Amino acid sequence: MDDIIAGVAGRRITPVGLQQHIQEQTGTRFHITYVRKIMRWHNMSPKVAQKIHVNRAGRKAVWNWRYRLKRRISCLEKEGFVVIMQDEAFFIHDAVSGRKY
Repeated sequence: MDDIIAGVAGRRITPVGLQQHIQEQTGTRFHITYVRKIMRWHNMSPKVAQKIHVNRAGRKAVWNWRYRLKRRISCLEKEGFVVIMQDEAFFIHDAVSGRKY
């Protein structure tokens, strides 16, 4: 099995692809769950990160969110709390491609 895994190491391979490759090499068909375990044991990940485009919410949704947030903040301030906020959004400007993410 180590020789078979070494043969596909470095390539992007799915669990089904690895299952078929093992079957071609050994003549034995492993269950897909066991193939995934083998991939985990050898630090092979079937997952590939994907970029996802997120659309902006509509004006009404943004207005409703701001209104509810302002009400919550004012209620907390009336009770004597200090409100601190942090924005979790981040942007990357890629100078090579000229895109912003």
